Amino acid sequence: MSAAALDFFLINRAIPQTSEVPVSGAPLQRYLYKRQLDSFGRLGEVILRFIEWMGLPPDSPQGLFKRTLEEFEKIRTRLNRFNPVPLGLVYVLWKESREVWQNHQVLATGYTRDSQNRLQIRIYDPNYPLRDDVRIEAERVPVGQGQFGLICRQWIGDSPKTLHGFFAMPYQPVIPPEDLSQ
Repeated sequence: MSAAALDFFLINRAIPQTSEVPVSGAPLQRYLYKRQLDSFGRLGEVILRFIEWMGLPPDSPQGLFKRTLEEFEKIRTRLNRFNPVPLGLVYVLWKESREVWQNHQVLATGYTRDSQNRLQIRIYDPNYPLRDDVRIEAERVPVGQGQFGLICRQWIGDSPKTLHGFFAMPYQPVIPPEDLSQ
């Protein structure tokens, strides 16, 4: 869904306005299904990355928080050029669950820093398509050996959601078909 949303954004076309799940085999369903498969990367590389990140220790010099900070540096550059970035959100660690599908994909659209240098990353979350109050908050923390990382949490309005880390996902634009009626 995030890749499809970015496709529409890049060509400045309105997203189909429906609250109904598209009928199986309908043009919109086929397009969304293909974009979801595309988001997994060649040979499932994104799924493998989720699995790798789920197994990282959170707060070590080579861990999840450190890698999230490194990823944000790349993401920040793209957001500074007003380019939305698909993100993979790591919701579960391997020690909590083996269910890689519990993780998620969203679209980062911008960010700000507050007076304490904490980040707020604005996101489009396809699970909350009509909301503009979904964000990631992240704070720089020491992770050992003089290294730093980002500890983060997702917010849906005033409700927090555990988020262990995030990374930029590969994206190749696709022009959506003209007729996406159900």
